Amino acid sequence: MTYLLIAAHAAPPITIELPTAVSTAAWVITALLTGIGILSGVVAYFLRRELKSNDAAHRELTGDVKTVESDVKKLLAGQGRIEGALNALLSQR
Repeated sequence: MTYLLIAAHAAPPITIELPTAVSTAAWVITALLTGIGILSGVVAYFLRRELKSNDAAHRELTGDVKTVESDVKKLLAGQGRIEGALNALLSQR
């Protein structure tokens, strides 16, 4: 008797017609793919922006290195002149 009462009060099964199920599945898949596409676009935008920023910083750093290299060459040339003058002074003793 208890079994019949439970069965009598059970909810009816949920039925969805096939065209509705296919339409819903297509909508969900389209929404997911659209979301993935938008997120990919956002990632690509920020990645491209960061790469451009890094390229500009690299060009600036390369210019700084060339400036330092030329300064070092000038210092070495000055050091050579100072050593030459010092040797000349020491040889006069």
